[in-house]
Amino acid sequence: MTTKTLFFLLVILFSFAAQAQEPIERPGEPEEPEERMPDEPQEPPVEKIYAFADVRAQFPGGDEGMMKFVMNRIQYPKEAADSLIEGRVYVQFIVEKDGKVAQPKVIRGVHPSLDKEALRLVKTFPTWSPAKISGKKVRSYFNLPVTFRID
Repeated sequence: MTTKTLFFLLVILFSFAAQAQEPIERPGEPEEPEERMPDEPQEPPVEKIYAFADVRAQFPGGDEGMMKFVMNRIQYPKEAADSLIEGRVYVQFIVEKDGKVAQPKVIRGVHPSLDKEALRLVKTFPTWSPAKISGKKVRSYFNLPVTFRID
C-alpha cells in the first residue's frame, strides 16, 4: 500500500470512529439533575410578541379614530405649558390577543410631565383589533408618537 492510500484509510477510519462515539452510561453513577424540581409549579409559556404582523393592530376607527381620541383627551401639563416645553414622546405598548393595551412605557421622552401625560393617555385607550398572522390573533408591539405642541 502506498503512503497516500494508508493516510486516506486512516482519515476515513477516524472520521467514522468520531461519529460513532456516544456517551457511555456507567451503572451506579447518578443521572444529571433535572432543571426544575417536580414539586415546583410550572410557569405558563410566554407567548411571543410580534413587532411585525400580516395585519397590524388597529385602534377602533383606524388612525383617524385614534387621532380624534387623542385630540379630545390629551391634557397639556401646566408645568410644561408654562415653560413652553414641546416635543414628541414615543410610547411603546403591547396590544394583546383580546385587543387590550398592556405594559405601556416611554421609549423616548421629552420631559417628565409630558411623558407622564402620554402614558396616562395610552392607558385610557379602548379595546383595539389585535394584530394577525396567517389569520390568527397575536400579541404585538405598537409604537405611538404623541406630539405636544403649544399653539
